[in-house]
Amino acid sequence: MSDIGFSLYPIVLPSNYPSTSDLASVHARKGEENWDNLVKQAKEQIARKDYIYELYIKRAHENQIRMEIFNVNSIDVYV
Repeated sequence: MSDIGFSLYPIVLPSNYPSTSDLASVHARKGEENWDNLVKQAKEQIARKDYIYELYIKRAHENQIRMEIFNVNSIDVYV
């Protein structure tokens, strides 16, 4: 090495310096967290829509019963 006029030394990073694998794992972890949050929100939205649909069905059934009570479809004939 003395024939080129300078010495080559290896580059040593500090121990707390993040490596590319650390950055990739952090990026992957954030992506997984985002995906988990999206799945959670989708499940909550589906549950909310199911609940609203059940309320709609119950109200429709109650309204149908009310209409049957106040609607006279038959004439009571007394002999």
